[in-house]
Amino acid sequence: MSVGTSILEDLDPYPGSDAARTSTPSTAKSPFSLDGPSRLPRIPMPTTISTLDQVIHPREDRRSTPWLDAHFEVDRRTYHRAHAIVADELADVVAFLERV
Repeated sequence: MSVGTSILEDLDPYPGSDAARTSTPSTAKSPFSLDGPSRLPRIPMPTTISTLDQVIHPREDRRSTPWLDAHFEVDRRTYHRAHAIVADELADVVAFLERV
């Protein structure tokens, strides 16, 4: 598997092979390539981050940030809570949905 290829190429059924693959999906280019933003419109997407979350560590959110920012119009909110939904978060999600 190589870095910077499309998701379909990463699913190559013949890795490391020179076999002809003209009919396999692995040769198709996806508009959702991993090496940069697609040419499709950026869709608004809310994300919430918890400072006390013990289920989803903040580093996992930071790891996904560059890809999400390249492909979506991200609305990030941070809450001082554990892994749960709080009234402030729910109100922010409702406001986001009303806005979009």
